[in-house]
Amino acid sequence: MGMRCAQPEPPPACSVPSQPAPNRYSAVAHSHGDHAIAIAQLGLALKLAREHGDRLAEAEALRVLAEAERAAHRPARALTHLEEARTIVRELGHPWATAEVERDLGALYRTLDRTGAAADAFRAAQAFAELGATSRAHAMRQRAAPEPDA
Repeated sequence: MGMRCAQPEPPPACSVPSQPAPNRYSAVAHSHGDHAIAIAQLGLALKLAREHGDRLAEAEALRVLAEAERAAHRPARALTHLEEARTIVRELGHPWATAEVERDLGALYRTLDRTGAAADAFRAAQAFAELGATSRAHAMRQRAAPEPDA
């Protein structure tokens, strides 16, 4: 007649599958040259970002997916992903993310011998990086400024 311990409640169900973090494992697969696994895992990350309505995560998944597609010698797919990521980050008005996407587009355009487009993308990357730095500096000045007397 021993005492029975209460069993813990199972965790609540959620829409996120109980799988390893797609971005971490895809990065490992990608770095080891297993582009098929990386692309599959990044596809899962993209799907999850879309399901949860996280547009910035969606853009990042598209950007890294483009990198994996480029490494797998599929530049047309990479270009499609980067152009979609560019649209998202510009809609969000996120200068740092836009700078990253433009930089990656510039590199891809250069690979495709589209030198004019590459130069434009690299200029845009620089401009958005400067905008991000200016925005951050302004925000820091605002936080450091003494509050006016009420």
